Amino acid sequence: MINFIHPIDASTGFLRTIYSDFINEFGSDKVNVYAYASDEDGEAYKSEITKLPENSSIIFLGHGRRDRLYGILEASSNPYFDTDEMKTFNKKNLFLLACQSSELL
Repeated sequence: MINFIHPIDASTGFLRTIYSDFINEFGSDKVNVYAYASDEDGEAYKSEITKLPENSSIIFLGHGRRDRLYGILEASSNPYFDTDEMKTFNKKNLFLLACQSSELL
């Protein structure tokens, strides 16, 4: 299972094609998408994401800095995952498509 996290805002909407292509190629039973356009939905998904098992494959498509991943940028300046919360991804396969993601990792 490949898990995509995608906070959707005006500057990230075009990234939908990435997981759409994965679904078309591998099937919807092999791809799980946490795409959201509200902070409330993002928080609900965050709870699910923290429960993903070890060795899960996760692809984050959104905004970042060297000290955080953002949710919906226009809605909040609060981090979606800050440096302390990055432990959520321990023992998981994580790919970040976000600014300064290499510094965060």
